[in-house]
Amino acid sequence: MSKDRKHDVDFILDELVGGGGWWQWKMTLMSLPIGWSSLYALFITMYAAYSPPHRCYIPACDSASSMINESWTGFALPSEHRSSNFLKVADDFDPCHRYEPVGDSCEASAFNTSSSLECEDYVWDRSQFQETLVTTLGLTCGEDWKRRLLSSVMMVGLMIGSLVGGRISDRFGRKTAMLVSLVTIIPTTIVGGFVPNYLVYVGLRLLTCSALPIMWIALHTYSLEMFSPKHRKLLFAVKDVPIPFLIFILIVNWNRHWSNLHLWVGIVGGLALPAWFFIPESPRWMASNGRRDEAERVFLSIAAGNGKTLSTEQEKEMKNILDNVESESEQNLNPLDMFRRHHLVKTLILIFCWSTVCVGFYALTLSATSLSGDIVLNFALMTLVESPLSIYVYFALDAIGRRWNTIISFALMGGSCIVLACVPKTQTVIVFIAYFSGKLGASLGFLMVYLITAELYPTNLRSQALGICSMVARVFGMSAEFVTALAVYWQPLPMLVLGVPGLIAAVLAAFLHETTGKDLPQTMREAEEIEEETLDENENSKKSEP
Repeated sequence: MSKDRKHDVDFILDELVGGGGWWQWKMTLMSLPIGWSSLYALFITMYAAYSPPHRCYIPACDSASSMINESWTGFALPSEHRSSNFLKVADDFDPCHRYEPVGDSCEASAFNTSSSLECEDYVWDRSQFQETLVTTLGLTCGEDWKRRLLSSVMMVGLMIGSLVGGRISDRFGRKTAMLVSLVTIIPTTIVGGFVPNYLVYVGLRLLTCSALPIMWIALHTYSLEMFSPKHRKLLFAVKDVPIPFLIFILIVNWNRHWSNLHLWVGIVGGLALPAWFFIPESPRWMASNGRRDEAERVFLSIAAGNGKTLSTEQEKEMKNILDNVESESEQNLNPLDMFRRHHLVKTLILIFCWSTVCVGFYALTLSATSLSGDIVLNFALMTLVESPLSIYVYFALDAIGRRWNTIISFALMGGSCIVLACVPKTQTVIVFIAYFSGKLGASLGFLMVYLITAELYPTNLRSQALGICSMVARVFGMSAEFVTALAVYWQPLPMLVLGVPGLIAAVLAAFLHETTGKDLPQTMREAEEIEEETLDENENSKKSEP
């Protein structure tokens, strides 16, 4: 970059104290469980509010030992119905209606097949879950919109958290934001498992989800700011190892009652709280916010932890750099600065990419329980399929750059969704492969938009930029659960709605600026220099072509 390299925090990390040594990894290992606690709380309603297969209770035929599929369901229940499941073949009977009885016996002649009634009570398939919020409150058929609304409530919460999370992190610090989030998530998650009232559950869920982005934004920015550019690829490869998902699978597998599931997600999440007391505030943030002396102490601690002893001259050099960072910092940046002339195009592209991957990721993830087979095993398989992603990230993040990885992720997600739209649902193996490929692309896409957004904006706008992009994405994400319901009208429609924007996002990502190997910008001017460097690199590349 054109600026003096020594007036940069990354110089301190790279040349003086160590940009990716034992100290950073110790802090990373302590902070990871804090982030994991938010993932457990995010996905809990997939199973706590799981809607198991069901049918109408038939008084003349059912007994205490009745199963979902009985020999008499063919004449007691209508067979024609519209299913919202776009990942497997529909059931053989209508789960929400029954034929009108004209007698007291369980015979075909005792039912009027020209007249159907809505269910008054249900027979549930309890082979996978003993009790869920749906079976407790009857959130199915005519009340199914309440179950789907929980996903929209989740997105509203994520939108609120995205709106305030960046501001809290940039204004009060990364560590403070993490604490605010953690002490909100734990109690609201636990209490949510013991409220028999739908509205109270919705209110608690809204609070929980509002706290989640505060955690994500703060922790992502914190991790990024602790490492120098050449060490970040290993950082994100490690963070992408699906350990929290495996822990979540174990929690679900051992708790097949929604109340117990809430309790143990809260308890396991609470185990991360002590780690907060052992991690320091981001020295990069402190240096930009008038806390130079504290930043200096943290950098000296980093040096000691990484086995480096600074000479008097090096300490003086570090102080001079921190003085320059403090004097050059822009403390009054706000989200409107993202839409300045030099930043408008990249901001709009990022917002579109964020919105596309948000809808795709949640629509696919929340539909994991709709796949054929055991719903917990399917989630475990999805996690195992994504396990190589961390290895890919380590080798490909710098090798082919942020921009190409973003293009690949959106192309994979979009293309897989198009395949899912076209393939017959009787082809279970192809459905599984296409589904897992799309989910893999969406997961990589989320990682890339988080990373590239943080690397394109300066320190005192970084968390706010993540927050604004995330907030807009959640507005569109509110439709994720209802996009899947479009299968009622035409089964391929949900996947086409997800696939086409995914391919468009892949094309738009080609116009983003490359940030691989570049220092994190400290000011708006430095952020603009990244754009100028990218344009120069593209121009030189064209000139070198034969």
